[in-house]
Amino acid sequence: MSAFAAFHAEGIGVLCEQWAFWVVSVLVQSTVLLSVGFLAVRLARSQGPAMQSAIMRVVLAAVFLSPLVTGLTGAAGLNKGLLDSVRTPPGRPEPVAAVPELSPALAPRHEILRIEARPASAAPESRGSVLYIVLASAALVTTAVLLLRIAGACIWMRRMRLDATPAPHSVQKACSGLASKLRVPAPTVLVSGEVNSPCLVGILNPAVVLPEVSMTSSQLRYVLYHELAHLARRDGLWNLAGRVMRALLFFQPLIYAFTSKMEWMNDEIADDYVVLMGGGGADYAEQLTSVAERCLRDPSRLACAGVMAFNCSLGHRVQRILDSARPMALYVARPVAVAIAAAGLVMVAATALLFGTAGGQQQGVPAVTVSDEGASVLGRWKAVDFVNSPAKFKPGKRQFRGELYLKQLDFLPNGRTSGPWSWGNGSLYHPGDQSNAKYETKTIRGKRYLFMEWMSGDVLIRGQKPSYYVLEYQGAIEDQGDVPPTPVERAIVRGSEQYHADSAPPFVNDRLLVGKWETVDFVDTVEEFDPEHGSWQGDFYLKGMEFMQGGRTSGPWSWSNGTIYHPGDKSLARYVIQDMNGQRYLLFEWISGDVSIRGMAPKYYVLKYVGPSTAPTAPAHVKINPADYISENPPQFVDDPYVIGRWESVDFVSEMADFEPGVKKWPSGLYLTKLLFHPQGRLTSVYDATSSNVAVWTNGAVWHRQDHTLSRYTLTQSGSDLYMFFEWVSGDVTMRAMKPKYYVLKRASR
Repeated sequence: MSAFAAFHAEGIGVLCEQWAFWVVSVLVQSTVLLSVGFLAVRLARSQGPAMQSAIMRVVLAAVFLSPLVTGLTGAAGLNKGLLDSVRTPPGRPEPVAAVPELSPALAPRHEILRIEARPASAAPESRGSVLYIVLASAALVTTAVLLLRIAGACIWMRRMRLDATPAPHSVQKACSGLASKLRVPAPTVLVSGEVNSPCLVGILNPAVVLPEVSMTSSQLRYVLYHELAHLARRDGLWNLAGRVMRALLFFQPLIYAFTSKMEWMNDEIADDYVVLMGGGGADYAEQLTSVAERCLRDPSRLACAGVMAFNCSLGHRVQRILDSARPMALYVARPVAVAIAAAGLVMVAATALLFGTAGGQQQGVPAVTVSDEGASVLGRWKAVDFVNSPAKFKPGKRQFRGELYLKQLDFLPNGRTSGPWSWGNGSLYHPGDQSNAKYETKTIRGKRYLFMEWMSGDVLIRGQKPSYYVLEYQGAIEDQGDVPPTPVERAIVRGSEQYHADSAPPFVNDRLLVGKWETVDFVDTVEEFDPEHGSWQGDFYLKGMEFMQGGRTSGPWSWSNGTIYHPGDKSLARYVIQDMNGQRYLLFEWISGDVSIRGMAPKYYVLKYVGPSTAPTAPAHVKINPADYISENPPQFVDDPYVIGRWESVDFVSEMADFEPGVKKWPSGLYLTKLLFHPQGRLTSVYDATSSNVAVWTNGAVWHRQDHTLSRYTLTQSGSDLYMFFEWVSGDVTMRAMKPKYYVLKRASR
């Protein structure tokens, strides 16, 4: 087989494999949507078929839109990728082979590949690829046959319509009169010997086709009312859409039952039109039976084209028409229709985000490669710099001043490296975090350099643009099979779980932290920071931050004394505050993927204090979530030596910022007079002259055993006095969702 053919055979295999994963994703998404649809239709039985039909149409549209939205969200990297475990086998991927040196641009490009020729007897694909190709081919043929069947039915219908003769003028006039009542354009009425049942045909130019049988005026009136009801509801279009969905999703068994029920529902609503607007139920049932006795031909050919036949499920329809107690509603109220459509959009977004495959840089499978033992990337490469982009690299002038984690990397034959990666086709695949990092080589001033994307957590989790390791070629090496770990692996620290927390720690105040801070450096260690000489030469991802009272920040983080918590990736960073040269600096750990995924030691953002916080506090009438102030179980005890002792109430304020030491703003007496914090979480509360021991405390919070309320407290220093702001969680908070007010207590004794 030629190299060109081998390349394209492997490409076809990859496309078929991606198709298989797409089928799995669509199957799961459609199963969820159709199951929810069946459940919603069952719950809406008491509302009548009009409501049920609206639900089914929205669900059918959701099934169609879900794969499209999945593709868009996947391209944007928004999907959770819950199905990616199906794609990615555990452990290290199969060895991949070498590729030639790439062109000098990291952007997408056409590549010229030198491919090692294979023996003519060798198959270009693996057994898995062959299976994917066979399955994809069979699916393509099946879909094509089903779509051709629909197209054939449409062609037959058009020919039948051209051969039909116009109905008498009296019939056309009767149809026009009934159409005006239903406020729809009057369709053409035709008579054909090729149909044995009245039907509505055509989407853009509809027509009612009658069989060549005699009908009384009453029968004709009922038949026309029934078909015009289908026209008013656009049932033909929806039935055709259902048939097309059957062809596209032939592998989804639920779609057959769902679309059949939808077609059945359309006939029931058309019957309700006739009964409510055209005559009594008993008379209509009798006339329906009389007309149906002449309609013996199977209308399956018409159904393939979305044609609305008259004699569908005759027995059930007659029984239903005679049931006068059934709910009958021809329309769905506009607000209800909007609500159903909105629910459909929510279902589409949810299934796309949850059950789609994750896009972006994190692909989950190693890159497909081809063999080229003479590839120039083979050999030893030594790390010389770490830059924001390849364009900023200057040979001989190192920009990164810290210590490089990645010291060197050996590229070995068959896609192996001296590190955890496997390589090929311009990508380095990491089996641990399942990332695919692009690389390229280029020659600068006679030396060869390799630029490698560094897929840290800033890229995989926060969506930040990757930085680049720059490695200089050191020469060829002898492949010795198993090689020792690279320096980057020896730099890994243990205990990365110390940087993870499922929830934010209890709030403890730190008056030195509150205020505005501006980023001035990014360093490897706290000791490395020098206020006179910055270490980081590139742009800062984090420009600055404002820390506000109560643990809020200007970003997604929350803070407590000594820690900064990110609720998105559940990372817990520590910080220290240092005074240098009369200036206050904040150094806090940056928990990237190098820390949380690869177990490396964190680096530090350095921020300079620039002034007090100007963020306004929320007004007391702002609605809050009462669940944040309720806990069924007591919190785990965490000691706080600063809170132990006796505290006496001095004021009651709406906001902590309202308190002024020495000035009481509450006009009357204080209900809560004292709090006595004892060791091991015991607490005594004094109200007027009575005391209670029904509450317990932990670091930053007080829990009440009877009403299960959880009140936070904040400590702050004013001169030589220590004050506590204690949330008063009353019924205004737990029942009316109002923001809590604060008791202000002053430490009286330890």
